[in-house]
Amino acid sequence: MLNTVIVASLLFIAFAYLLQRKRLDGIRGPKGEGYLLGVEHKLQSERELGKLTFQWTREYGTTYQIPGCFGEAILVTCDPRAIHHIIHEHVVRYPASKDTKKFYELLFGRGVLWADGDVHKRHRRVLSPAFSVNHMKSFIPLFQQYAEKLSEKWTEQLQGGSHIIDVVPWCHKVTLDIIGETSFSYQFGALENIPNELTEALHAIEWASVPHSCDTRLTNLDRNLGLAPSIPTTLLQAAIRHLPRSFGQFQAKYFPVDVDRLSMRYLEVSSRKANEFMRRSDTLSGHSGAEPTSGERDILSVLVKANQAEDPKKRLAEHEVTSQISTLVQAGHHTTGYSLAWILYELSQHPADQQKVYHDIMKIRARGGAGFTAEDYDELADGWLGACVKVRWFLAHYNITDEVNVQEALRLHPILPQLRRTASYRDILPLHYPICSYSGADVNCAQIVPGQTVIIDVAMYNRLESVWGSDANKWSPGRFFEPASLDSTVSVGMVSSLLTFSGGSKGCLGWRFALMELHALIAGLLEQFQFELPQGVDIRDGVMVVITTPNVAGREEEGPMLPLFPTTAHINTISTRAVIALTCVAVVYFANVRRRLDELRGPQGDGYLLGVEYRLTLEEQIGDLTFQWAEEFGPTYKIPGCFGETILVTADPRAIHHVLQERVLNYPPTKDRRRFLEKFFGRGIVWAVAEDHKRHRRVLSPAFSTGHIQGFIPLFRRHVSHLADMLYAEVQKQAPSLDIIPWLNKSTLDIIGESAFNHDFGSLVNTPSKLAPVLHDVDNISVQPSPIGTLVQALPRYLPDSVCYIQAKYFPTKMDRVLAEYIRVSTELAREFMQTTGLLVDEHGVSKPYLPEKDVLSILEPVVTLAETDRANKAESPNKRLAEHEVLAQISTLIQAGHHTTAFTLAWVLCELSRHSLDQQKVYEEIQCLRDKRHGDLIAEDYDELSEGWLGACVKQEALRLHPIVHQLLRSPDVADTIPLQIPIESATGGNIPRLQVLPGQRIVIDITMYNRLKVVWGDDADTWNPSRFFRHSLTSSHAVTVGMTSNLLSFSGGSKGCIGWRFALMEIYVLLAGLLDRFQFGLPSGVEIKDFMTVICVPVIIGKEEMGTTLPLIVEPRTK
Repeated sequence: MLNTVIVASLLFIAFAYLLQRKRLDGIRGPKGEGYLLGVEHKLQSERELGKLTFQWTREYGTTYQIPGCFGEAILVTCDPRAIHHIIHEHVVRYPASKDTKKFYELLFGRGVLWADGDVHKRHRRVLSPAFSVNHMKSFIPLFQQYAEKLSEKWTEQLQGGSHIIDVVPWCHKVTLDIIGETSFSYQFGALENIPNELTEALHAIEWASVPHSCDTRLTNLDRNLGLAPSIPTTLLQAAIRHLPRSFGQFQAKYFPVDVDRLSMRYLEVSSRKANEFMRRSDTLSGHSGAEPTSGERDILSVLVKANQAEDPKKRLAEHEVTSQISTLVQAGHHTTGYSLAWILYELSQHPADQQKVYHDIMKIRARGGAGFTAEDYDELADGWLGACVKVRWFLAHYNITDEVNVQEALRLHPILPQLRRTASYRDILPLHYPICSYSGADVNCAQIVPGQTVIIDVAMYNRLESVWGSDANKWSPGRFFEPASLDSTVSVGMVSSLLTFSGGSKGCLGWRFALMELHALIAGLLEQFQFELPQGVDIRDGVMVVITTPNVAGREEEGPMLPLFPTTAHINTISTRAVIALTCVAVVYFANVRRRLDELRGPQGDGYLLGVEYRLTLEEQIGDLTFQWAEEFGPTYKIPGCFGETILVTADPRAIHHVLQERVLNYPPTKDRRRFLEKFFGRGIVWAVAEDHKRHRRVLSPAFSTGHIQGFIPLFRRHVSHLADMLYAEVQKQAPSLDIIPWLNKSTLDIIGESAFNHDFGSLVNTPSKLAPVLHDVDNISVQPSPIGTLVQALPRYLPDSVCYIQAKYFPTKMDRVLAEYIRVSTELAREFMQTTGLLVDEHGVSKPYLPEKDVLSILEPVVTLAETDRANKAESPNKRLAEHEVLAQISTLIQAGHHTTAFTLAWVLCELSRHSLDQQKVYEEIQCLRDKRHGDLIAEDYDELSEGWLGACVKQEALRLHPIVHQLLRSPDVADTIPLQIPIESATGGNIPRLQVLPGQRIVIDITMYNRLKVVWGDDADTWNPSRFFRHSLTSSHAVTVGMTSNLLSFSGGSKGCIGWRFALMEIYVLLAGLLDRFQFGLPSGVEIKDFMTVICVPVIIGKEEMGTTLPLIVEPRTK
């Protein structure tokens, strides 16, 4: 019989389309798979959301047409102006399509989702009081109660031996229990696994849609009538769009297909439950005059009270009220449950952001109080919880929100990936982004005829680079802290221009409820657990029925699933036991060997285990404590470390010269620092010591000679010109204030790619790269301060290498995993670079020919294991050459250190010049004077002259002096030694100490930040910006011992272990700065204060907005010439 219905429909549609074909002439789009199916069945069969539509948007633009069934031309758009026109300006003219309305009616009844026009206004008027802000706040204690219950259930499961939990069913259980109590004062008991026919009916729809599902939950379903896409159901669904509504009702009643039967089953069960809820509350229409008691504050009671209008035409009928209840149960728990799951997924993928949210929660918890208040959740919503959570949930559920910060997760995973509308009038649809027609002309509007089907692509709109920025496809919650960087020209969604909750008068009514519920649940869960994604699990966005669900790649037939690894108290149980055991080892060790430095003074510790190390991690700004201690005890003092260790800290010039230059071989980096460097860069020059380091440096030195670096000046100029053009275009599109950090990072990565490897990363033009995401992860490595975390970091100092390698391999921390992934990806790229230049040889020892280039890699021309055909690496003795893994490590080092530190150094220079506009003007005038004299581009001699002038004083000296990228060096002597001091210090007994006795293994911290601000070296104004100090000859640093690589600054370290690429970095900065100042004038926005903040390196952050992470907003004004 179903086939008969379909055949009849086909004949009707074919005849209708012979008479009138709705064409979209001129608008491009993909080709179909024939007249009957078009591309609709192909779209419905997608296992991964957006795979086709993202491709079509890239090819045809933000508006295009697709061939539907029966030759229909369907308009697809993610254009903001078109969306605003449809769902805001002319919402009545664009009702939901007939097939969508049929689905809503069968599943929910004739409730608010089904209604249109005046009927929808009546529904919304009655429902609105139940979702007021004040009413929602009364549910906060209940949300917290269920967050605790869910935490208890997961803790029980973890203690029972399960380490991985599929969070999807648990998220549905907790949100169902919440919607039951808040909406109807009814306890479903889902968390206690009490059987419930309502959720069974709802899940039957979902599980029947799993392709070829063999799950036991489907044993009572007719497996031959699954909801998995089939050609007959696709055709029937399309036919309903063009036939009278009565046909759809007739077909569902007498010839129902699987989706009809399952939807009507849910509606039947939910309506029966709704009547039960209403009888329990004495709210049937015959008793509607009864006033709710003070205890009846559930949504149903408020709804019924609001339904008591004087005019019966403004009230809801009883069947309409029961339809609202059916809608509440499904939308109020099902979509919210998936939103909660998506949030947990994103936080597990981005542990640094998870830790930021946890830190925000702990700050509020530290204030005391029995529980969080509404104001506390508002504060969380304006912090990283909002930026990470509301975003995910918002996109995933409806269209949110009054706080702009919770939006990234919802943006990337909208629960409703598309909206379907049908035009009821002839119209002209305006476009914000013109598209290219078949003729090649630009089209800025689309002609719409009655009956035209329009698909609003929510998922694609939420990733439009023109709206959300060049990183729209990536997780970046920080975008919502800088609304000026987003294109908000056209308002689309209900808040923050997100479309996740739809928009306009048909937007989601319950978004505030959902957000408040999600905030409370996430806060409660993150307070108890830390979430990680199990290794080897790949989660993808799937589509089930009409919503976006998390699926495990390769296991789609098992349905929605999100396995996560929750650990309690933000510390892995194995790690906790290891800490206890290793602490005992450390205690025994230091009970026998203690390096006290008894004659030195220093601050008191906070106990044997922590010393002052945990206190140092809590510094608001780098140097808050160390500057204070240096003022009190002198430039050399001791501090108590973890496990009773005594640490020597010095900023004394003579001591630094002794350690870094005179006795460099006897003062290698500490063991824990070398292990970190190996994890980060491999066994390259940064890791190497003694003879190994000499060998590395001998091979690398030719690549960083002055003459070779000057050959890169045209390349530097070309890249700064490109950067300036991009910045100019950006400031024309938005307010002149922009975050300069990502632009500098991209430009310096492109420069190091071309200058070091003759490779174009294409970062400035957002070329996809496997390197970009791992560099982002490295940039966002963040370890929130904690006593246990401090002890875990300190323990490796006292353990053998073998133990630490076992830990990193079998029990890796988050940092271990991030660094391992960087090494893996950078090593792959390194091999590709070497193969491209012919530096890897075949099994016969013959290398491929390569063109003689001037990039660093070609100059280096490394040796490999099968042949020695290199130039700089060619030596008579193989012992003086670099092995292949050592060359690969140099490349990994160049990628990271060669662009990252340079970008942040340039950022600090621009920051200081923005603060000191007179100095910026002096530098600009110097550049213009040389440019006028040269009548063109500057050459190497000009940059040498600039380096000796005001630009050099500002860049090479003063900015580097005040903002060293690396703020300290760690060294440990391998022999007993005496360290001389230039500045004698007062001993604990009152005498003077001119030298120090140190034992092997003594931990020494060389405080670069403190040395660079020593008044005895730099003058009484050492703490302030004053480039003119470098034009004076009275500086102590000019006549005292040599310390650093240039101008006696320690910012590039010093001695044979100093930065080998410092000349390269300075020349790059000079050229970039000259090019930028030639085009722009820079300033700081009013009220913005920047401070130094320590991650792996020293980075700029905004005071009071540290949760935004590394940020440097600058006003960029094009110069007029």
